Amino acid sequence: DTARAIDLALHKVPFSDLRNEVFNLGTAKETSVIEAATKITHEVSADPGIITHVPDVPGQVKRNFSNSEKALKVLSWEPEVSFDEGLLTTIAWYKKHPKRCMEILKR
Repeated sequence: DTARAIDLALHKVPFSDLRNEVFNLGTAKETSVIEAATKITHEVSADPGIITHVPDVPGQVKRNFSNSEKALKVLSWEPEVSFDEGLLTTIAWYKKHPKRCMEILKR
């Protein structure tokens, strides 16, 4: 979905018209951080006990919800992939590319 939105921004409307514009892209379904972490641990067969709860800090994100109305209006973009489907696809990619995964984790 994100790559498709970028492609639309580059080609559908004159790119110069989008200078300094910001687009939120999302499924329009609220997802909490703990919900995402729990799904990830389940899909990678990890013990959910590895999820560490830390005290809140200023600006702490507890949940995420993206309003994509502007992307729909300007780019004619709307999500086609659900959060769960995108998460499974991402996890499958990392499982298929373990060397790349380890490179990222070393950063």
